[in-house]
Amino acid sequence: MIFNSMEEKHLRLLGHCLYNRLEILEEFYTGIITLSKEDYEKYSISRGDTEGIVNFLLQLKKVKLAVFIHEQPTITKLSLRSKGDFSVQEIAKQHFKGGGHKNASGRFLLRRPESYREKIQIAASRL
Repeated sequence: MIFNSMEEKHLRLLGHCLYNRLEILEEFYTGIITLSKEDYEKYSISRGDTEGIVNFLLQLKKVKLAVFIHEQPTITKLSLRSKGDFSVQEIAKQHFKGGGHKNASGRFLLRRPESYREKIQIAASRL
């Protein structure tokens, strides 16, 4: 995203994510944002519109693990981000059969987003 070039639609989506869809699991140093299919319809979300949203979670001082689960019209996507030495690549690999890099990993999911909460908490308990 180029500085000062955000469209109104993207700013409204970001506000919705941070105000209505943000959950902090303080005991696990984890922030989670979940978007539903209904959110995709309401905000007319297109490919690329959610790019970078997960990174806003890492701006929080106590968050070391950022999780973004978005239930797109045809698939559900899990995006994991971390800061410091905590490897989300290992979480993606061990708990979700996903992959990526040390601080940025993910996976396409087969089930509804709610079914992954326990796995996220188990993985985050290592922080």
